[in-house]
Amino acid sequence: MDFKKAQLAFFVTITLIAATLVLFIFLPYLAPLVFAGTLAIVFRPLYDRLVRKVEFPEWLAALVTVVAALTIVLLPLVLFGTLVLQEARDLYVHLATAQGGGVSERVNEFLRERFPEYAPSLIPQVSFYVREAAQW
Repeated sequence: MDFKKAQLAFFVTITLIAATLVLFIFLPYLAPLVFAGTLAIVFRPLYDRLVRKVEFPEWLAALVTVVAALTIVLLPLVLFGTLVLQEARDLYVHLATAQGGGVSERVNEFLRERFPEYAPSLIPQVSFYVREAAQW
């Protein structure tokens, strides 16, 4: 009887170790898999409607569904990414030119107002980092 319990405990331990290792292997892929599953659930009704009601062949319905998903998901991401890059570029130009020269002073003033007890030690460090960021 003790041999059976030891055998079962060993089997459970090895199974838990293997499951943990499998989890660590699949962990980097978990977010894309969840995203793909979500897209499949969201766009499945479109595919079904194209196959049943419009009577598209399955390959054509799949192609139309993929194109629709890419358009609906990627187009806003590309547009948003473009806007973010433009804003980052404009911020860099603003800080690198004479227009952004007062940024360090404004940050110092903000620190003096909000954190008067820490301002004497923070201001030199923050001023250095603002200047470095503007020159980068």
